[in-house]
Amino acid sequence: MLHTENHEPPVGGQINLPKFQRSIDRPEDFIGLSTDLDRFHILRLIKVVGKDGGFTAPMIQLLEYYMVRTQNVDWNEGQKPICYQAVGATARDLCLTERQVNNIEKALFVLGALRWEDSGNYKRFGVRDRETGEIKYAFGADLSPLEALLPRLEALIEAKSAYKDAWCGHKAQISALRRRIRTMLDEVSGDFKHVDIVKSIEEAYEAISHRIRSHYSLDDLNVLIEAHKQVIEALTPVFNDVYKEDITVNNVDRDAIYFRHIQDTNNLKSSKEDTSSNCSSSNNAVFQKSKEGNIESESLTSAPTVRSKGDEIESPTPKIDNITWKQVLNASSERFRDYIPIHDRKLQWNDLVSASEGLLQELGIHRSAWIQACATLGRSGATICIMIIDQKSLAGEIRSPGGYLREMCRRAERGELNLLASVFGLLKRGENDDDF
Repeated sequence: MLHTENHEPPVGGQINLPKFQRSIDRPEDFIGLSTDLDRFHILRLIKVVGKDGGFTAPMIQLLEYYMVRTQNVDWNEGQKPICYQAVGATARDLCLTERQVNNIEKALFVLGALRWEDSGNYKRFGVRDRETGEIKYAFGADLSPLEALLPRLEALIEAKSAYKDAWCGHKAQISALRRRIRTMLDEVSGDFKHVDIVKSIEEAYEAISHRIRSHYSLDDLNVLIEAHKQVIEALTPVFNDVYKEDITVNNVDRDAIYFRHIQDTNNLKSSKEDTSSNCSSSNNAVFQKSKEGNIESESLTSAPTVRSKGDEIESPTPKIDNITWKQVLNASSERFRDYIPIHDRKLQWNDLVSASEGLLQELGIHRSAWIQACATLGRSGATICIMIIDQKSLAGEIRSPGGYLREMCRRAERGELNLLASVFGLLKRGENDDDF
């Protein structure tokens, strides 16, 4: 008589591990990757996330090793991307021990990046269809859980990108503050009245002017920003006191429209039509009235004409000899100053010209308009125009900076442009502000 008994498999080992039991509760259905994605897209996302997602270099290396040993058909719906190579062969290829491979797999399992399709004796093997290449059956490391990680990986990458943008923005803000501090220190370094104060400020700046390392957190950068602002706050009164006289020129009302001292006093080229006695007497009368200060405002605004050999009248450009670069700097905005290059020497007109050229793109001014302004007003005059346009743009007074610059050139050609009045107007506007 034949006796049959029901055989129960032994209990224990890996199947009773809590981690393994949790893996059973996870969804087993693998819907496959989208048609526009390949398996290496997931690997690229994992490499970008890196340690922020818990993936170490050995874990990424093992995942890549397993992915290479799968085929595209394994990632379709209804299939399973299983790497059924023996653990010993994997360990030899990666120059690891079998225990190290098992530990890395366990770490990936905890992250939800793989699970196991085990045989009875945990031996890894598999068979593929020779025609289609699909897996008939296989036992080994199953990579199908990676598909469920896609939303999490994309969210981590987005958060990492936002953090990077914030970090770079803080660093750029610190760089701008440092340029401003160095410019102010360079200008007050020769003042003997505030030697002790300037020296203490320089020492405070040297303590925070160290290189910004990549491991600094946003909190560290915020602390640096506040420290730089405190240095600027301490330095601003000294700077304003040193250049107080530069802002006020002979106590002239800055709202004045006309200024006699900016008019050209050079002798005019003559076409020999003004050599008669009548012309001479009239010129003497005009000179006498000018000397007594009784010339009407119309004679002040009209720019002198230059006669060519063909008696064609040319429109002169406005003179900027009485506008110093320090006045332009004081009248400029903080955005304008951020574009000023920093050198070991004192500032010059060329530095302000470079700042104007750098600001063209941000203002939306075409290069041709800048070239036209340089040809009409000279590089210094064009720089003053850009500074004025920048201030008006920040105040919302103009909509088209490029068109405004071209109109300033046309007014200059007609002799109607008064840059000095505009500069003094900006100086008075910012007199009660603590911008610089």
